[in-house]
Parts: sequence; structure tokens; C-alpha cells
Amino acid sequence: MKKYLSFMLGALFMLGILISLPATAQVYSEFEPPVNVKKGSYTDLVNDVYIPHSSFTRVSSAINDTINGYAQIPIGFEFEFNGNSYSNLWVCVNGFVTFNNPLSLAQDLPDGLFTFDDARFQNNVIAPYWGNHCYRASSRISYKQEENNTILTVQWQNLNVNSPIDPTRVASFQVKLYKSTDASSKQGNIEFSYSSVGMNVGTGAAVGIKGGNFNDFLNALQYYNPSQAAIATTKTLIFPPTGATDSIFLFRPTIRYRDTSNWGDGDVDMSKNFAHAGMPQNRYVTINDAYIILNSIATRTPLDSVHGRQAFHGDVNHNGRYYYDLAQNKKVKIPWRDLYYDQNINVPPYVNVPSKNNIFFEVTEYDAALILHYLSARLPKLPWLIDTIVQFGKNIPQDLVANNLSLGEITKVGDNRYTFPLFLNGFYNGTIASKLELNANIIEVESNISSENFLIDYSNNLLVFAGSGEFDKSSPMAYITISSSEKDLNISDLTFNDNELGNQSYRLPLEQSSSNALLLQNSPNPFANSTSIIVNIAEDANYTLSIYDLSGNRIKVLANEFLSAGQYSYHFDGVDSNGNQLSNGMYIYKLTSANTSVSMKMMLNR
Repeated sequence: MKKYLSFMLGALFMLGILISLPATAQVYSEFEPPVNVKKGSYTDLVNDVYIPHSSFTRVSSAINDTINGYAQIPIGFEFEFNGNSYSNLWVCVNGFVTFNNPLSLAQDLPDGLFTFDDARFQNNVIAPYWGNHCYRASSRISYKQEENNTILTVQWQNLNVNSPIDPTRVASFQVKLYKSTDASSKQGNIEFSYSSVGMNVGTGAAVGIKGGNFNDFLNALQYYNPSQAAIATTKTLIFPPTGATDSIFLFRPTIRYRDTSNWGDGDVDMSKNFAHAGMPQNRYVTINDAYIILNSIATRTPLDSVHGRQAFHGDVNHNGRYYYDLAQNKKVKIPWRDLYYDQNINVPPYVNVPSKNNIFFEVTEYDAALILHYLSARLPKLPWLIDTIVQFGKNIPQDLVANNLSLGEITKVGDNRYTFPLFLNGFYNGTIASKLELNANIIEVESNISSENFLIDYSNNLLVFAGSGEFDKSSPMAYITISSSEKDLNISDLTFNDNELGNQSYRLPLEQSSSNALLLQNSPNPFANSTSIIVNIAEDANYTLSIYDLSGNRIKVLANEFLSAGQYSYHFDGVDSNGNQLSNGMYIYKLTSANTSVSMKMMLNR
């Protein structure tokens, strides 16, 4: 994808890591697909901590329950799962552990691994062998913290499985949680292992991990078909489900860095965990943070929305909170610009927020513009919670202030190819941000703003830009080239500074400009030092070849002479008629005669 940006961006390492993060914390994106790995044979725990039958109780009750009961145990270290860190977990008789407070309903249905209903099925589950089990007298459930509290193993030994009334069905299995080896993350490996004890176990246990948002699971039994791990609801047919006692199911985390300290501080690439650690805010908020936001919007790859991750830091004006109302099965935005992320989450109409752990965050192009405004020293700090922004430079009458976009003349430049300039509909002094979707494929975008405080990005039919500074309605923001077989160019999903606007429609021209016949595109374009302009002359006449700026001022004459039919080349070195070097930006070259007037554009970018 070819882009013309106002600034050449660094931090490619961070960009490569973070640009593809998912929209929400979901286990199918926080863990790699499950794999079946040969490892040392299953070994029963020794010197472990036995969890007595009497410790398994019904939820919020002292009533013993060895059919569906839970017992809480310490992990021994912090373990992050589905976007939150935990130091304890609940062990269920039915062959799984959960990080949530258990539900009061029986969890003996293994299909619960694939079913999402907060009121009926347990979420945030790690299930080495979820079924309808029984903690019988000869069974033993235990745990052990090993290797200086870096590994937790939970073991179900000689458990009565898949039928609480059939004592002949017996199996032993384990789950291991590993402490993260990455100092910046608490996400660690998960392993399932199985013993040779597996007498008459029957079928139908579920094996995998489950998050808490809609269809969010990874089925370990699909290790041989990773693309189906987040879709298939298959259950066990054999024991051990790995195929052998010296094999394990392994879930490796995809590391997601997390910092919950500053909502909306602008540090989208979370660089304070890396190169800028310990530096003040204006050292770790960089133009790369704004670019990551724009690229995520242009490519329709939302930033990681979990508390403490990318979108949490990118929501610099604090209007990006949302949650899923499961009762109404819809996404609900919380527009209040509060100081703290858990304010106003249980006041009308936002009364169905399950908990503050269920709050997510999203960013817009306007957040990127505010970051650029901050970098240009026009905001004192981030987050920015005040509705107004102090204006710098000349004052603009309110009726002349831009609040929308407009297109200049659309020119047909080839078969189904068109180019046009994109303008503001007025003047603007401050932060500008816009997003627009076309019913056409965007081939090329040439930015016309020569400032490091203006960024533009695009992908397929979506364009987005953000900037900070003073902008003139007579100067295009960019030149856009598109491909379309339609009669009209339609603009939809149009926003301006976080305001949603109406659609726009423009008729595409039927005839191709004659410029291509008389003026060949200068090369190179853009150019840094010099460029060559090729002229095709069809008729003998006196011709003038001139350079103009975008305000229509003629700044240099390259040729004013009689030319016979043929092809000519003229050199332009980026200086005006007085020998002054021109500033970066877009320029027009025009060929005129008594019967001819054609023009094309070129970009100077030293």
C-alpha cells in the first residue's frame, strides 16, 4: 500500500508488534492456537496440597458439594487471563478451573465451554477435561506450587468422570499454569496433561480455554486444525485426548503489554515499557502513537480495547468507554468524559455494566489529532478533559470555520480512474480529524500538508487523517486517485472532529482530460532536487510552460517559445524565478498556447 505521509515514522519494532492487536481481550487472540507437544510422561504429584472433599462447596455456602462444588486456591504468582490479572482461582470438581467467582448453578454440561450466557455458564475457564464428574471417596484433587512459585499444577486424580453415578469411569489429569518470563507481562503458558488411568471414561468431555465475550474459546481438540480451534464444538472421543500420556496440549500466550496507570495518556505504543522508560510524558508520547491510531482505523483493525492496553491509553479525551449489555445483546457507549474509568458506570442509563472489568475502550482519529496537538505544544498535557482548546494564531469568524470536507474538480485520468483534491469547507485553527468511506477503491493519496503535525492514511476504500495547525480552505488537504466503475462517487461514514456528518455524492466525469496527451507526468514525482517534465506538441505554435503554486501565483516560466510538433523535455530544480528554493508541497505546471491550456500537478518533498 503506497502512502505519502507528512513525516517518516520510526519505532518500526513497536509498530510491528502492536499494529495488529485485536479489538477486545479474547482468548482466541491472546493465545496462539493449541498445539499437541511431546513431553515427559504424565507424573502424579508428590508433596502436593490435598484439597479435602469437605472444601468443595456450593457457591457462597458451607454446604458440601462433591458433584458440582468449588474450592478456592492461591496461584502463587500473578497470572493474566482475558485481560485481567489474578492471584487466586477456583477449582471445580467438573474438571476445570475458573478465575471468576463461581456461579451458583451446576456446571456439569461440557458444552458450557462453547456457550456464552453469564447467568447460566461459567466464563474465564481453563478446562483440561470439563464433564459431569464426581469427587468420590477414592479420588484426590490437589495442587502444587513448584520451582520457586513459577508453576502451579492442579490435579484431578482417580476422578469419577462423565457420570457421577458410574464408579467404573475413572481418569486422572492435570493443568499447569506457568508464570510469565516477560517482565512486562503476566501472561504465561497453559498445559494440559493426562495419565494412563482412563478406565471406561466414556465420551463427551470438553477440552480448551474460554474467555468471557460472546464466542470466545479455543478448543484444544482442534490442535491438528488451528483454523477451527475458535469455532469447532467437538468433544472427546478417546482418553487421553492428546492421544498419548507423553503428550500435552499447550497454549502459548501472545504477549499483550498492559499498564493501567494512566487512562488517556497518549502512549498507544506503550513505549514507556521500552525505550523511553522512566522519561516524562512528552518523551514517550510520540508521532508514532498518532500513526498507530490512524493505521488501525484505515485498516479496520481496532486497537486492543482492554483496560490498560492500547485503546485505554489512546482515548485521550476520555469519551471512548463502552461495554456489552448482554441483557439487550448490544454494545453501549459511555460518553461521559470522566476522570476515572470506572465513574458513572452504574447510573441511568448505564445500569447493565457487569463490572468495571467489563469496560472496554476505543479510539478515533480525533484522539490522534489531540496527540499531534500536544506534540506541537498546543496542549499542556494528556489526557485532555476540557471541552475547549485554546486557539493560537489569527482569529476566524465562526461562520468561516470549517466543519466539513469538500471535493474539488474531479478529473478522469484513465479507464475508471479519477483524481480530485480534498478540501476543508472553511478555515481551521486547531485540531482537525476526519474519516471518510468511498464507494471506490483508493489507489493513491498525496498529502498536500508539509507538516510533521499532519498525518494521513488509507486502505481500500477508507481514508483517515489527523492534524494540528492552521488550515486554509483554498489549499487542498490531499490529492486522491481512485478506481471506480460507478457513475457517482459517494462518501459515507464521514466524520469531522468526532462529529458524524451526512453523506455526500458527486457525479464522475465521462470524458478524460486532454492533459495526458500533451503533458506527460513529470519524473520523478514527488521529487527532492529536480524533475523532468515531458511535453508532447501536436501542432506548431508558440507555447508557454509555467509553474504555479496552489494559490494560482505563477512562480516560474520554464519555456516561452515556438515549438514544432514533437516531444520536449524541460528541467525544473525546485526554485522560483528569483532563485529562491521553494518550500515542500504541491505545485501545478501548465502548458498554454493560443488554442491550448492544460495542467498537471507535482509534489516537491526535499
